[in-house]
Amino acid sequence: MSKGVEIAMHRRILLSGGAFAAITVSVTFLVAGQQTEKRIEVEREFAVDPVVVTAVTRGNSTIECGLPTGNGQVQPVTPFQAGTDWLQNTTVQLYNQTDKTISFLQLTLVFPETGSGTQQSPLRISNINLGRIPTSAAYSGRTGKEIPQDPNTRALSLKGHDTLLVDLGAYIKGIRESIDNVSFESISKCEIRRSVVYFEDGMKWAGGGYSQLDPKQPGKFYIMPKGYFPGDRAPMWPGERKR
Repeated sequence: MSKGVEIAMHRRILLSGGAFAAITVSVTFLVAGQQTEKRIEVEREFAVDPVVVTAVTRGNSTIECGLPTGNGQVQPVTPFQAGTDWLQNTTVQLYNQTDKTISFLQLTLVFPETGSGTQQSPLRISNINLGRIPTSAAYSGRTGKEIPQDPNTRALSLKGHDTLLVDLGAYIKGIRESIDNVSFESISKCEIRRSVVYFEDGMKWAGGGYSQLDPKQPGKFYIMPKGYFPGDRAPMWPGERKR
Protein backbone atom coordinates (compact mmCIF):
# COMPACT_ATOMS: atom_id res chain seq x y z
CA MET A 1 0.00 0.00 0.00
CA SER A 2 1.26 3.47 -0.80
CA LYS A 3 2.55 5.43 2.18
CA GLY A 4 1.24 8.71 0.89
CA VAL A 5 -0.48 10.62 -1.86
CA GLU A 6 1.59 12.41 -4.46
CA ILE A 7 0.23 15.70 -5.78
CA ALA A 8 1.80 17.67 -8.64
CA MET A 9 1.90 21.43 -8.16
CA HIS A 10 2.63 23.67 -11.15
CA ARG A 11 4.55 26.93 -10.91
CA ARG A 12 5.36 29.41 -13.68
CA ILE A 13 8.67 31.22 -13.32
CA LEU A 14 9.52 34.35 -15.31
CA LEU A 15 12.74 33.94 -17.26
CA SER A 16 14.86 36.68 -18.84
CA GLY A 17 13.24 38.11 -21.96
CA GLY A 18 9.73 37.72 -20.57
CA ALA A 19 9.40 33.98 -21.23
CA PHE A 20 7.83 31.65 -18.72
CA ALA A 21 9.00 28.14 -17.82
CA ALA A 22 6.64 25.65 -16.25
CA ILE A 23 8.04 23.68 -13.29
CA THR A 24 6.29 20.70 -11.72
CA VAL A 25 6.92 20.00 -8.05
CA SER A 26 5.78 16.70 -6.52
CA VAL A 27 4.90 16.65 -2.84
CA THR A 28 4.16 13.45 -0.91
CA PHE A 29 2.26 13.52 2.36
CA LEU A 30 0.29 11.15 4.56
CA VAL A 31 -3.46 11.40 4.51
CA ALA A 32 -4.99 11.48 8.00
CA GLY A 33 -6.35 8.08 8.98
CA GLN A 34 -4.58 6.22 6.18
CA GLN A 35 -3.59 2.66 7.10
CA THR A 36 0.07 1.76 6.51
CA GLU A 37 2.33 -1.08 7.60
CA LYS A 38 3.77 -0.79 11.13
CA ARG A 39 6.00 -3.03 13.20
CA ILE A 40 6.79 -3.33 16.92
CA GLU A 41 9.61 -5.55 18.19
CA VAL A 42 10.53 -6.36 21.79
CA GLU A 43 14.19 -6.96 22.63
CA ARG A 44 15.18 -10.51 23.51
CA GLU A 45 14.03 -11.60 26.97
CA PHE A 46 15.75 -13.92 29.44
CA ALA A 47 14.65 -15.98 32.44
CA VAL A 48 16.79 -13.87 34.80
CA ASP A 49 15.34 -10.53 33.67
CA PRO A 50 13.40 -8.81 36.47
CA VAL A 51 10.67 -7.54 34.15
CA VAL A 52 9.49 -9.00 30.87
CA VAL A 53 6.99 -7.85 28.28
CA THR A 54 4.17 -10.39 28.18
CA ALA A 55 1.96 -8.71 25.58
CA VAL A 56 1.70 -5.68 23.32
CA THR A 57 -1.81 -4.74 22.25
CA ARG A 58 -3.67 -2.21 20.13
CA GLY A 59 -7.25 -1.98 21.29
CA ASN A 60 -8.47 -5.57 21.36
CA SER A 61 -5.77 -6.83 19.01
CA THR A 62 -2.55 -8.53 20.15
CA ILE A 63 0.61 -7.66 18.24
CA GLU A 64 3.16 -10.37 17.43
CA CYS A 65 6.44 -8.71 18.41
CA GLY A 66 8.99 -11.46 19.05
CA LEU A 67 8.00 -12.55 22.57
CA PRO A 68 9.09 -15.95 23.96
CA THR A 69 6.51 -18.71 23.59
CA GLY A 70 8.33 -21.45 25.53
CA ASN A 71 10.88 -24.19 24.78
CA GLY A 72 13.31 -21.67 23.32
CA GLN A 73 10.82 -20.49 20.70
CA VAL A 74 9.74 -16.92 19.98
CA GLN A 75 6.78 -15.56 18.08
CA PRO A 76 7.42 -13.82 14.75
CA VAL A 77 7.53 -10.05 14.39
CA THR A 78 4.44 -9.55 12.26
CA PRO A 79 3.71 -6.21 10.55
CA PHE A 80 0.21 -4.80 11.01
CA GLN A 81 -1.86 -2.10 9.38
CA ALA A 82 -2.52 1.10 11.35
CA GLY A 83 -2.84 4.84 11.00
CA THR A 84 -0.45 7.53 12.22
CA ASP A 85 -1.94 7.19 15.73
CA TRP A 86 -0.61 3.62 16.10
CA LEU A 87 1.57 4.32 19.15
CA GLN A 88 -1.11 6.37 20.90
CA ASN A 89 -3.32 3.28 20.87
CA THR A 90 -0.64 0.81 21.99
CA THR A 91 -0.41 -0.78 25.45
CA VAL A 92 2.61 -2.67 26.80
CA GLN A 93 2.00 -5.34 29.44
CA LEU A 94 4.89 -5.86 31.88
CA TYR A 95 5.33 -8.69 34.34
CA ASN A 96 7.56 -8.63 37.45
CA GLN A 97 9.20 -12.07 37.49
CA THR A 98 10.98 -11.54 40.82
CA ASP A 99 9.88 -11.84 44.44
CA LYS A 100 10.80 -8.20 45.10
CA THR A 101 8.81 -4.96 44.74
CA ILE A 102 9.89 -2.64 41.94
CA SER A 103 9.91 1.14 42.61
CA PHE A 104 11.36 2.42 39.33
CA LEU A 105 11.31 1.09 35.81
CA GLN A 106 12.63 2.66 32.62
CA LEU A 107 11.33 1.58 29.23
CA THR A 108 13.20 2.74 26.13
CA LEU A 109 11.53 3.09 22.75
CA VAL A 110 14.00 2.96 19.85
CA PHE A 111 13.15 4.16 16.36
CA PRO A 112 15.50 2.48 13.83
CA GLU A 113 14.33 4.64 10.93
CA THR A 114 15.82 7.78 12.51
CA GLY A 115 19.49 6.80 12.14
CA SER A 116 22.03 4.04 11.66
CA GLY A 117 23.16 4.00 15.29
CA THR A 118 26.57 5.55 14.64
CA GLN A 119 28.02 8.72 16.12
CA GLN A 120 27.39 10.47 12.83
CA SER A 121 23.85 9.12 12.56
CA PRO A 122 22.48 8.42 16.06
CA LEU A 123 19.17 6.71 16.65
CA ARG A 124 16.40 8.71 18.27
CA ILE A 125 15.02 7.13 21.42
CA SER A 126 12.37 7.96 23.98
CA ASN A 127 12.71 6.94 27.63
CA ILE A 128 9.58 6.31 29.67
CA ASN A 129 10.31 6.52 33.40
CA LEU A 130 7.82 4.84 35.71
CA GLY A 131 8.02 5.54 39.44
CA ARG A 132 10.89 7.01 41.46
CA ILE A 133 14.36 5.76 42.35
CA PRO A 134 14.39 4.73 46.04
CA THR A 135 15.88 7.39 48.30
CA SER A 136 18.63 5.01 49.42
CA ALA A 137 19.81 4.58 45.82
CA ALA A 138 19.23 8.09 44.47
CA TYR A 139 22.85 9.21 44.62
CA SER A 140 25.32 9.99 41.86
CA GLY A 141 27.97 7.32 41.48
CA ARG A 142 30.42 10.01 40.35
CA THR A 143 29.89 12.72 42.97
CA GLY A 144 28.11 10.84 45.76
CA LYS A 145 25.53 13.63 45.89
CA GLU A 146 21.81 13.04 46.03
CA ILE A 147 20.00 12.93 42.69
CA PRO A 148 17.04 15.35 42.72
CA GLN A 149 13.73 13.81 41.72
CA ASP A 150 10.41 15.41 40.92
CA PRO A 151 8.23 15.00 44.01
CA ASN A 152 5.16 15.11 41.76
CA THR A 153 6.23 11.95 39.92
CA ARG A 154 3.75 9.18 40.53
CA ALA A 155 5.13 6.45 42.78
CA LEU A 156 5.38 2.86 41.54
CA SER A 157 5.00 -0.25 43.67
CA LEU A 158 5.00 -3.24 41.33
CA LYS A 159 5.04 -6.24 43.62
CA GLY A 160 6.57 -9.58 42.77
CA HIS A 161 4.62 -11.53 40.13
CA ASP A 162 2.28 -8.61 39.46
CA THR A 163 1.48 -7.10 36.06
CA LEU A 164 1.65 -3.46 34.96
CA LEU A 165 -0.05 -1.98 31.89
CA VAL A 166 1.70 0.96 30.23
CA ASP A 167 -0.40 3.07 27.88
CA LEU A 168 2.02 4.64 25.38
CA GLY A 169 -0.61 7.23 24.53
CA ALA A 170 -0.04 8.83 27.94
CA TYR A 171 3.57 9.57 26.90
CA ILE A 172 3.02 10.45 23.24
CA LYS A 173 4.03 14.11 23.63
CA GLY A 174 7.50 13.17 24.86
CA ILE A 175 7.76 10.39 22.27
CA ARG A 176 6.99 12.82 19.45
CA GLU A 177 9.46 15.40 20.76
CA SER A 178 12.25 12.80 20.85
CA ILE A 179 12.09 12.45 17.06
CA ASP A 180 13.53 15.66 15.66
CA ASN A 181 15.15 14.64 12.38
CA VAL A 182 12.29 13.01 10.48
CA SER A 183 8.53 13.41 10.37
CA PHE A 184 6.91 11.55 13.25
CA GLU A 185 4.08 10.54 10.91
CA SER A 186 6.60 8.71 8.71
CA ILE A 187 7.76 6.42 11.53
CA SER A 188 6.64 2.82 11.10
CA LYS A 189 8.99 0.81 13.36
CA CYS A 190 9.51 0.80 17.11
CA GLU A 191 11.70 -1.39 19.32
CA ILE A 192 10.84 -1.78 23.02
CA ARG A 193 13.66 -2.25 25.51
CA ARG A 194 13.79 -2.49 29.31
CA SER A 195 16.69 -0.34 30.43
CA VAL A 196 16.82 0.10 34.21
CA VAL A 197 14.98 -1.34 37.19
CA TYR A 198 15.26 -0.29 40.85
CA PHE A 199 13.73 -2.36 43.63
CA GLU A 200 12.35 -0.72 46.77
CA ASP A 201 15.37 -1.87 48.81
CA GLY A 202 17.76 -0.08 46.41
CA MET A 203 18.91 -3.09 44.38
CA LYS A 204 19.37 -2.23 40.70
CA TRP A 205 19.20 -4.10 37.40
CA ALA A 206 20.80 -2.63 34.28
CA GLY A 207 22.75 -3.98 31.34
CA GLY A 208 21.53 -7.49 32.00
CA GLY A 209 22.87 -7.84 35.56
CA TYR A 210 21.93 -7.07 39.15
CA SER A 211 23.86 -4.91 41.61
CA GLN A 212 23.42 -4.18 45.29
CA LEU A 213 23.94 -0.92 47.15
CA ASP A 214 27.28 -0.37 48.84
CA PRO A 215 26.22 0.84 52.32
CA LYS A 216 29.54 2.61 52.85
CA GLN A 217 29.59 4.65 49.63
CA PRO A 218 26.47 6.55 48.45
CA GLY A 219 25.86 6.02 44.76
CA LYS A 220 28.12 2.98 44.56
CA PHE A 221 27.00 -0.57 43.84
CA TYR A 222 28.66 -3.95 43.81
CA ILE A 223 27.77 -6.46 41.11
CA MET A 224 25.92 -9.62 42.08
CA PRO A 225 27.26 -13.00 40.83
CA LYS A 226 26.46 -13.99 37.25
CA GLY A 227 23.13 -15.81 37.07
CA TYR A 228 21.80 -14.22 40.26
CA PHE A 229 18.03 -13.83 40.32
CA PRO A 230 15.95 -12.41 43.20
CA GLY A 231 13.28 -15.09 43.33
CA ASP A 232 12.30 -18.55 42.13
CA ARG A 233 12.35 -19.08 38.40
CA ALA A 234 9.72 -21.21 36.67
CA PRO A 235 11.43 -24.36 35.30
CA MET A 236 9.82 -24.02 31.86
CA TRP A 237 10.05 -20.24 31.53
CA PRO A 238 8.00 -18.56 30.20
CA GLY A 239 5.45 -21.35 29.77
CA GLU A 240 5.05 -21.92 33.52
CA ARG A 241 5.57 -18.29 34.53
CA LYS A 242 3.48 -17.33 37.55
CA ARG A 243 0.48 -15.13 36.83
